[in-house]
Amino acid sequence: MQMSLFIYVKRKWQEDKDTLQKYINYITDIRYKHNILLFPEGTDLTEKTKMESDIYAINHNKEKYKYVLHPKPTGFVHLSHQLLKNGNLDAVYDVTLIYPDRVPQNELYLLTGRYPKQIKIHLARYSKEILPRTEEGLKIFLEQRWQEKENTIREFYDTGNFPPGNTLRCEGDWKIYAALVFWTVLPYITLYYLIFSTWFRNLVLAHTALLLATNIVLEGFHNFEMALHRWKKKTIF
Repeated sequence: MQMSLFIYVKRKWQEDKDTLQKYINYITDIRYKHNILLFPEGTDLTEKTKMESDIYAINHNKEKYKYVLHPKPTGFVHLSHQLLKNGNLDAVYDVTLIYPDRVPQNELYLLTGRYPKQIKIHLARYSKEILPRTEEGLKIFLEQRWQEKENTIREFYDTGNFPPGNTLRCEGDWKIYAALVFWTVLPYITLYYLIFSTWFRNLVLAHTALLLATNIVLEGFHNFEMALHRWKKKTIF
């Protein structure tokens, strides 16, 4: 995750704002074509978090939701506003996952074989041309999406269907089967080389030591990557 440049937050805005700004500056500098996956709700839907969301709705004179939690707009608003200003945001995709039969709440569900038989995905694209350019506008935009998300999920559970729209399907099942084979075989290959290959064990040991060192010194390899870029930029210019 660190090597894929995941953004780690501490839920302390002054610190997280600095983290996000370093990330924004980095991807803007290198013009990297990327996707950023955000969870504005910040947590899973449980009885406890549902209660907290309802209290927030009451205190802010908003509708209480049944299927989603009220989103926390700060991170989304700052990230979107800065990327739009830098010309580095093409579109926002609103992705909704629905589990018709069983919601996997934690890893224990997977370990005990309680998998959902189906996963329905609703996808909506909002191009940069229609996105608000102010922080307040982006906050309202996010809240409107969550209202629509609540309505979309409610309609699915009531009727078994999404609102009218285009249907996207996988282009051939071979990709799914190829992924299944790859991720099934990979752990066994890795285990084999760990047991029988000295050079592979040394490689894993060196890799682990490097990541531990960057975690201790820079709180992650992603911070090392961005710090190295800033140093190169300062040296060149």
